[in-house]
Amino acid sequence: MTNVTMTGSDMNHYAQVFAQKQWGVNFREPLHINYRLKRAKGRFVRSQVSALKGQENLRIEVNPKLHGNDDEVKDTIRHELCHWYCYTTGLNFRDGDKDFEMMLKYAKAQSSLTTNKSSKIYQEAIASNQVTRMGLSDLSYETVDKSLVLKSLYERHQSGQSCIVSNFIHGDDETKHMAHLESMNIIQKAYRVKYQNQDLGVIFKIPFSSHQWLALDGIMLDGQRELNARFKTRKDLALNLI
Repeated sequence: MTNVTMTGSDMNHYAQVFAQKQWGVNFREPLHINYRLKRAKGRFVRSQVSALKGQENLRIEVNPKLHGNDDEVKDTIRHELCHWYCYTTGLNFRDGDKDFEMMLKYAKAQSSLTTNKSSKIYQEAIASNQVTRMGLSDLSYETVDKSLVLKSLYERHQSGQSCIVSNFIHGDDETKHMAHLESMNIIQKAYRVKYQNQDLGVIFKIPFSSHQWLALDGIMLDGQRELNARFKTRKDLALNLI
C-alpha cells in the first residue's frame, strides 16, 4: 500500500527547486503523473515535434502508485532529472552510461542498476573512476576494414545464403558485382566488439538505416551461426549479445 501524499504540483515544485539547487538551472519541462506506467516508477520522455526543425518535447512522468512513500517519489524524480540534465547538456544520458551514473551519485539518486547482482561492484568502479565510458556493459570497439566485411557478406551471398548485399545484386555477371557493391559504400562503419576482452563479433552500419547491423563471426567467417538484427545504436546491439 502506498503512503504517497505528494500531488502533481508538489512533484513539479520539488523538481524545479532541486534542479536549481543542484545544477543552477531552471527545469521548465512538465512533470506528469502517469498511472499507466506498470514497471518503471518514472521515465524521462523525448518526443519529436518536427523532424524538419529538429524540435522535441521533453517531460518526466511518475507513477506514485508504484512508490511506498514521498521519499521514494523524490528519489525517482532526482533520477529522471539526471536523465534530463545529462541529455540537455550533451552528456551520455542512458542508464549505465558513465556520465549518467556519475550524475546520479552527485545527485544522491538511486541507480536503476542497483537491482543488478553486479551493482555493488559497478558502483565501486564508478567511485574509483575505473568504469568504462560505456558503463556497465564494459564494451570496447575496434575499427574493422569495411571492405573485408563486404567481402565476407558477398561470399555468403555467393554460397546461396541471403544477406543484406543480396538486395543490391541483380543479373548474372558476378565479376562486376563486388566492384559495384564497393562503389555503393553499403558498409559505412564496421567494428569488432569485445565485452570484458571477450570477442562478440562484428557490428556494421548501412547507409539507408539509422540502425546498426550485426554480423557475428559465424556469419563473417564460416556461416555456421546467424543472427541479423537492427538496433538504434551499436551499444544496444552489443548488449543483446552479452
